Amino acid sequence: MVNHQILAIFIGATLFFLLVSLDYHLLIYIAPLVYISVIVLLISVLILSPEIRGVHRWFVFGDFFLQPSEFAKPFLILSFAAFFAKIQERINTLLFITSYWLLVVPPIVLIFSEPDLGTATILVATFLFMLFLSPIKLKKLFLFLLPLILLAPTIWLFLADYQKARLISFLNPMADPLGHGYNVIQSQIAIGSGQITGRGWGRGTQSHLRFLPEQHTDFIFATFAEEQGLIGVLFLFFLFAVLIWRGLKIGQKADCLFGNLLAAGITCLIFVQVTVNIGMNLGLLPVTGVSLPLLSYGGSSLVSTLISLGFLASISHDNP
Repeated sequence: MVNHQILAIFIGATLFFLLVSLDYHLLIYIAPLVYISVIVLLISVLILSPEIRGVHRWFVFGDFFLQPSEFAKPFLILSFAAFFAKIQERINTLLFITSYWLLVVPPIVLIFSEPDLGTATILVATFLFMLFLSPIKLKKLFLFLLPLILLAPTIWLFLADYQKARLISFLNPMADPLGHGYNVIQSQIAIGSGQITGRGWGRGTQSHLRFLPEQHTDFIFATFAEEQGLIGVLFLFFLFAVLIWRGLKIGQKADCLFGNLLAAGITCLIFVQVTVNIGMNLGLLPVTGVSLPLLSYGGSSLVSTLISLGFLASISHDNP
């Protein structure tokens, strides 16, 4: 496990520094190829990957697991930022609205079909945020959102049984305390037991005695809160706040719409992931299997986050 994470750090750091040294303006020219590659990967994982715990999310290479939906996040943001930049003069036309839906729907449907509701939801939120920041007029924005508003109530019909159970247990975890509500209950116990100063590194009873499931991935925040307490949690919030603030400033300083939206999309992606992960650890949001950037174990998630930060650093390098 440790060796896998070290390898992911090495790969992610290498890609990060390659992106920093690259003129990000050049990325707009490869965006169509990037988008097509993402779609091919998402189709391939549905067809070729083995079923693991009832889902098709990972390519398996021996001891290594590759999750295409994680890599899809930064590269889809890149693709849509390029799309906005290329069509900005026609952004208030019906052609734009139709084209955008035709581009957005395929990756979202493919990720949702794995099924991976968490990643699909995060991408929808990010794409809407990018749309809001684009030069689109308010009336056109409402027209664009109308199909989404009308279709939203039907999403329940397409959820898997375990996803419906998670949503129900979110409303009342004690209705099934040993089943679907167990993770959230144990997470809240772990966070509360950390108190002010925490139990110390490696001394969390809920996590290390394995009462808390997925303590190194989905519920890493609960593990951290138990061991570092409120002081550690506030410091963690501060670090994420600085990262998000810096991302927004980079977007403001970018010299073109492509850079503006790429930086804003990446920043929104990080913000939504942090919010959703911590929210589900606290029981404020349904459990969706969303990792906490830079903290959760997982090679695909770590490499994807470092690629995202590489995009931000590249924009900052060209716009100091």
